Amino acid sequence: MGVDILSYLLSDSAFDNGAPWTRLAVGEVRRGLQDILERNYFRRIWIVQEAALGRRICLQIGHISISWHAGDEASRFLRRIKLLEISPLWQTSGLRDIDFKPLTELLEQSVAFRAKQTKKSNSPTWLDIVHSMRNMQSTDPRDKIYGLMGLASPAEVAGFVPNYNLSWEETYRRFHDHACLAALQENKL
Repeated sequence: MGVDILSYLLSDSAFDNGAPWTRLAVGEVRRGLQDILERNYFRRIWIVQEAALGRRICLQIGHISISWHAGDEASRFLRRIKLLEISPLWQTSGLRDIDFKPLTELLEQSVAFRAKQTKKSNSPTWLDIVHSMRNMQSTDPRDKIYGLMGLASPAEVAGFVPNYNLSWEETYRRFHDHACLAALQENKL
């Protein structure tokens, strides 16, 4: 199950009712992801260097493997994990405590290394900020997005106007679409 979810996150497929986490029981999703993310593999220091320096990263899980290329594909994988972790479905379904950090840390090092190599800016995006602050508290969950707009670049938030008439779910969908469009415009999704 965990491999299916990670493979889905590696794909270009939409976060809709076809996503594995929407059709599987919460316990199956949790067990599948924890089986992968809690492995000692992610605790080894040399893995960080291998993930950051490798052009193609292959994660072997039993007889199954998933792989991605460094650069844009790693960046897209990281963004999709972040979008999943802040999604209303993930936040309210009892899955928010699944710790993707072992994988996201490797992906962040890979993305940072590529940015350094290509001399591209690696400053945090609005998605990065919202994701890193997702566990902060707010009375209104929409403020977890609106309250961080001032930390993003004006170009990133252009056209995104706070609207408290929308539900938390609608606000997230708008943010998701906005973040995906921004990534596409930067050729990162």
